[in-house]
Amino acid sequence: MHQELDSVGFPELMTERELARFLRIPQVSNGADPRNVVANLKRFHELPCIHISKKPLYPLAAVRRWVEEKLAKETVYVKLLAKKWLAAGVQGRFL
Repeated sequence: MHQELDSVGFPELMTERELARFLRIPQVSNGADPRNVVANLKRFHELPCIHISKKPLYPLAAVRRWVEEKLAKETVYVKLLAKKWLAAGVQGRFL
């Protein structure tokens, strides 16, 4: 497991603010409001979420799986892209 995904100090059901801290959104996003980033992740990237009393909560275990799945997909994509570059004869600092 990646150090960034260490769940120490995070509850099993996280609020949006806790989720933003867990995913380090304020540190990696240029957006002024982390809630907009979270809304985008829910809408377009299938971020796991449940609602209790109309409040969104994010199950820690499901979010960790979601991150791992995203990482696996990106790793496969990068490997395929590198193969295409090599086949096309592209070389340089990106490989």
